[in-house]
Amino acid sequence: MKKHWRDEWDDHAEHDRQAMDLIPVDHLLDYICSGQFGNYYVIWYSIAERATLEQAGWILFDILNTNIDYLYRYHCAAALLWMLKSTEITPVQLSSLHHNMVENLKVVRAALEKAIGMHP
Repeated sequence: MKKHWRDEWDDHAEHDRQAMDLIPVDHLLDYICSGQFGNYYVIWYSIAERATLEQAGWILFDILNTNIDYLYRYHCAAALLWMLKSTEITPVQLSSLHHNMVENLKVVRAALEKAIGMHP
């Protein structure tokens, strides 16, 4: 019996996540800096759970300020907000121009500056 597409997606995503979790965080950060985001959006969560805010905060912020596709931006935003322990802004509010994204990025910039200092 063939699996439902969502079950197949979840299986592949879980496999990717396990693989990502074996890669050193610094390498994952290099991947995303070079535009390699993977296929299942799990790279963001592997970074969020294993990197320090000092390691990844400004990198994730810089990626949010690029013109990447919405779903990559959404998952990047989710990772950054999780690392900041922020509940004031949602990932959608950092991902979509329809939700004051530019203003919300200013709020996140201020939170990062307060938490880890000025952008290098």
